[in-house]
Amino acid sequence: MWRKSRQIKFLSLGIGCGVFYNFIFSQIPLVQKLELQLQDTLLRLHHPKPPPQEIILVKIQSKDLANQQLSLGRMFYADLAKNLLEAGASVVVLNLRNDWREASGFEYPINITEPINRPLKNLVQNHGGQIVLVTRINSIDNYKKPRILIYNHLLPFDSEQLRPLINPETIQGFFEYEPEAELPINLSSTARRTHLVGQFFVSEEINKVKTFKSAALLALEKFEQQEQKVYLSSRLAKISTQVEINFWGKAGTFPSLELTSICQPNKEQKCLVASPVKLSQKVRHKVVFIGFAEGNNIHTMPMLSPFGDSMGGVEIQANLMASLMTDSFLQIPPQWLELIIVIFGAVLISSGVYKYQDLRLSRKAEGRRQKAEGNSDSCPLPRPKGVRV
Repeated sequence: MWRKSRQIKFLSLGIGCGVFYNFIFSQIPLVQKLELQLQDTLLRLHHPKPPPQEIILVKIQSKDLANQQLSLGRMFYADLAKNLLEAGASVVVLNLRNDWREASGFEYPINITEPINRPLKNLVQNHGGQIVLVTRINSIDNYKKPRILIYNHLLPFDSEQLRPLINPETIQGFFEYEPEAELPINLSSTARRTHLVGQFFVSEEINKVKTFKSAALLALEKFEQQEQKVYLSSRLAKISTQVEINFWGKAGTFPSLELTSICQPNKEQKCLVASPVKLSQKVRHKVVFIGFAEGNNIHTMPMLSPFGDSMGGVEIQANLMASLMTDSFLQIPPQWLELIIVIFGAVLISSGVYKYQDLRLSRKAEGRRQKAEGNSDSCPLPRPKGVRV
């Protein structure tokens, strides 16, 4: 009975410590910061060396914005993406400028905005199977009813302008970003973890829920369809919890092209390819991510990488897709499963400690018994009276 009582005490202590760490101690900011630093250190020590060859970036830099001979408008973006696809790229992932996310119909009449948006709309209509429009959202876990903005002004509609000809979830892929990612304080930051799929309340239909994929997962799905690869995306689309991004190195690790190496300066607001042959050699059968890579602004969506440098959202997306493509990401278990694991571990540890203590006490008792028996054997027998020796 005494042994059973001690075992219950050890078990209760182990479970209590596990629950305390999981729900209280692990929520302390200092502990969360230490966890982040530890995870970043491990990632730097064991990060994969060469990134997948199927991924390449087209970085838009500050000097491109300042170049008056390059008009980085909607027509230029659409023309750039079209030229990349014609050069043999499998998929093009477009990070649009932040001011293009919503239609400007409230400020300008439709007869003015429609021609402006038409190049991107035609791109989506003609190459929908190879285009991904990145849609920036806040962290899904921060909202009970997360919402996503539908790019209706960039989608082709039927003749009555009532229904889109292409479902938004087949074109738009979300990217979780919040400003705190510039200086993350815990592992839950969007600079380290993200969702692959999400249920969203669309802005136009408040009570209707639609499932969207992340930009990286949607790009992988379209890449597999174009290249007839092994379909990893169908399995990954079933993961409803967060995943931890694997990073291949500092900013600049993935191969990239400068905008001026692709497009010749001109006054026609188009991307006139300088060398189609060279471009084809670099992008053929690859996924091309286009986006801002410099500056601390909403277009770039900068985040602090595990290597201590600032990394644009376009490179974060490339790292995530490489993690999915190589099946090297870390899947984060739900909290209820973490609790079960903690309790199970506490039970095992408590049981082990109890058995060790019980064995130690048993050995001590056995030692005392053997010592007592040894002492009794060494004592001489009493001499009977009257007997001479």
